[in-house]
Amino acid sequence: MIELEHVSLSFAGKPAISEVSAVFPRGSFTCLIGANGCGKTTLLKLIAHLLKPESGKVRFDGRALDDWPRLALARRLAYLPQTRPLPALPAYMLVEHGRFPYLGFAKRLTAADHAAVARAIGATQSEALAEAELPVLSGGERQRVFLAAAVAQETDCLLLDEPTTYLDTHYQIEIMELVRQLHQSGKTVLMVAHDLPQAFTYADTVCIMQEGRLLAAAAPQALCGSELLREVFGYTLRRSTDAGALYPYYLSR
Repeated sequence: MIELEHVSLSFAGKPAISEVSAVFPRGSFTCLIGANGCGKTTLLKLIAHLLKPESGKVRFDGRALDDWPRLALARRLAYLPQTRPLPALPAYMLVEHGRFPYLGFAKRLTAADHAAVARAIGATQSEALAEAELPVLSGGERQRVFLAAAVAQETDCLLLDEPTTYLDTHYQIEIMELVRQLHQSGKTVLMVAHDLPQAFTYADTVCIMQEGRLLAAAAPQALCGSELLREVFGYTLRRSTDAGALYPYYLSR
């Protein structure tokens, strides 16, 4: 379980996160939504322990993040940023990097590590990509491989920052279905999203952020059609009656 208690953070004197309190239960799938610059990524980085709050506490399983040894936390939380360097190496080698928290002094993969890598490649259906060099893969294929590297960490929780950004519709759905399968396998998923219909379709809880504040955290059904969505985004969401609709929610004025 992830807990935030009155968490605040500023950059150059400007508030980025303001008094955020929230609980993300084990096994949940939560999407953070809000306009650009509202603090979604900053909040995810605080939870990933890449940033530290100026005030308040972030806890994982009841223990403050500062009290977790770095490698122990890396075995429990996997973070996939929105953008990352693209090394010129085969896809399977990138997935192997997900095993870093488990490597001993010699930094050599054991049979157990290789088995974990194989499971991650299988779970993300990346077998056909394993030998390919990363630079020659399409955007969707690369994202699948980076997701496999996060899965190879074998953590309880996945922290994903807009995993479908820059992908065309086909790959967006493909990645989101993979994330759904990982959630259904028992992983806790906390994801920053910019596509509202997509977030409402896949998450069991949606958190609305604005100017560093958490305005609401509720089930998609409870927020659907709300004036709060209209106030934050200029649009609200409605349930679709079209059985063939790509997503069961659509934007509405």
